[in-house]
Amino acid sequence: DTPSQTRDTTGMDFYDIKNHWGGVSCAAKALGKGRQSVYRWKETGVPLGEQYRIQVLTEGKLKAAPEQKRLAA
Repeated sequence: DTPSQTRDTTGMDFYDIKNHWGGVSCAAKALGKGRQSVYRWKETGVPLGEQYRIQVLTEGKLKAAPEQKRLAA
């Protein structure tokens, strides 16, 4: 896995979450979500509220989108 700091990103994505937990099923279980909900993020992106929640759950290993990048969109 490539560390998030070396990629141009606007926050965590589906693959970051999948890789962190070792698969979609494990990620869904850890987040209290259905697998389809997590898979949907592959197409729609991870909702900002979920990004913040995941940032807390991962103790900062996965980071939510920075404020300035979200406002620029």
